[in-house]
This record gives sequence, C-alpha cells and structure tokens, in this order.
Amino acid sequence: MNSSHRRSRSRNWLPTLLLMALLGAPIFAQETNVTKQPPNVVSSAGDNVLTTEDLEDLRVLDASVLDTPLSPEEQQQARQNILNQFQKSAADFTKTRSATHQLAEFMRHGSLAERTEISMRLWAAWNDRAQTDPATRWWVDMVRRHNPPIAQSGGLVVTRIQINGLFADDDWVAKTAGLPPSTEASRSTYVREFPAKFAAMLPEEKVKLARADVRWFDMHDPILDHNDLQKIAVNEVHEHVHGPQDVYSEARNLEDIGVQFNTEIAQFAHNMTAIGNMDFKTKSNINNLNYATRLFQGKGP
Repeated sequence: MNSSHRRSRSRNWLPTLLLMALLGAPIFAQETNVTKQPPNVVSSAGDNVLTTEDLEDLRVLDASVLDTPLSPEEQQQARQNILNQFQKSAADFTKTRSATHQLAEFMRHGSLAERTEISMRLWAAWNDRAQTDPATRWWVDMVRRHNPPIAQSGGLVVTRIQINGLFADDDWVAKTAGLPPSTEASRSTYVREFPAKFAAMLPEEKVKLARADVRWFDMHDPILDHNDLQKIAVNEVHEHVHGPQDVYSEARNLEDIGVQFNTEIAQFAHNMTAIGNMDFKTKSNINNLNYATRLFQGKGP
C-alpha cells in the first residue's frame, strides 16, 4: 500500500474517531440567524458556556440529515431543546466542544463520501440514543418529517437517508476496489431515475433499499469497524469487483452478511439471557468475531 493511500484511509476514519468522542452529548440545533454579540454566550452553567459558534457547529451537523429545512417555529423549538440539554449536561457540552467543531469542519470542507459517512454515523447514533432519551427521540421524529419519500411502494418508503446509506456503502466498495466514488451529479441522476426503477424492482430488493440506513449499520458493525473483519472484506472486494458494474452487488452482499450476522447474534443474545448466563457479554464479543470471520471465509457457522 503506498503512502498516499494510507493518508487517504487515515483521513476517511478521522470523522469516526471524532464522532466516538462526540456521542456523549446530544445534538439538535437548527438556529440559522445567529447574531454575534460579545462574548457570544448564549447560555451558561457554572464555568461552562454555550456560544453562538457552538450552535452554528451543531446546526451544520443537524443539517446533514435533513432533506428539507426546518421552519422558523421548528428552529425555535430545536434551539430551546438544546438549551435545555445544555443546562442538564453542561460539562458534557464543554468536554466535547473541540470534537464537535472538528466534526462540523469535516461537514463543511470534507469530501462527499466523508460527509455522507458522518451523516450516517450521526443518524445511527441518534436512533440508538432515542430509545432511552426523549429529547433525542423528538429530534429523530423531526428528521423523519423532513425527509419526504423519494419512492414508496406497499408501505415501503425510501428517503434521502436511505439513499445516503446506499451510496455510503457503494462508495466504500468502489474506493476499496480503486474505482471512483459517486459524485453529486451521479447521485442526482440516480435519485431522479429512482422512482421508476424502484417500482420495477422485486419485493426483496425494495425491502433492502427501504432499510438501506439500517443495512449501512449492519455493514459497519461488525464488518468495517473491526480491523480483522475489514481486512477480509477488502480481500472480498478485490476478488469480486472488477469494474463499476460490480460495485452495487458487492455492497449489497457485504450488507447481507452483516444483516445475517447481527440477526443470529441477536438471537444468541436472547437465548443466553433466557438461560441466565450473566457472563454472556464477555464471551459473546469473542464469539461474534470468530463467527463473522468464519462466515467471511466461507466456513459457515
């Protein structure tokens, strides 16, 4: 691997590392008309302050998952929401300020692939947090309302979020194979032609696309977020992808493996919990990786 490729991959994973530090604090602010007044402090709690610059960084991150902008009333609701969260967890906001700003800078200046990955990681994290945090659930519901259907059929809906998940995985496969990733122009063409293509797809293909955001997570955890499994995935791509025509099918194949893995592990977790194995979590981490490795190598369970 040449040095330029190593630098490229290091840059691609920097947003992931930043996001890991960021996820301790919720993000939902969409204030657009911020007036800077010295010292730019919007709220304070003890030694911790929330500034107009902080709100602008959060606005940039929030906008990454919105297909339509918030109304003025929704902006005010979001602003109040984040002010409330700051008062509850001011120290967390201060601790993650630098990481939040760096992540927002990636959204401002990063490549299309990097921006898409960040938006998908934010969306996955928000969905996870929404299971227990009402404020994040409010934001997730807001995001869904601002991602209208691009195509729908029989209760299956595809929005910009699912399209982003699809392209995020396709771009990873393409770059790994040494092929060019998608562009704004190619994505626009795909979206424009998508409703007609979606209507003609087989039911199982429609389901995959309607769950493309979830399948993005399945491909990343466990496959791309574990070094050993990622190496196997890279070898799989090099073996099966010989041109742009192979990218889509290989990305869906890797997603399928991730879906199968996570489905079986979820059942395994359920079974272990049912029999009262309190040491399940410790053992399952090793079992998970061993299982996925065997699956990639074609050795079965």
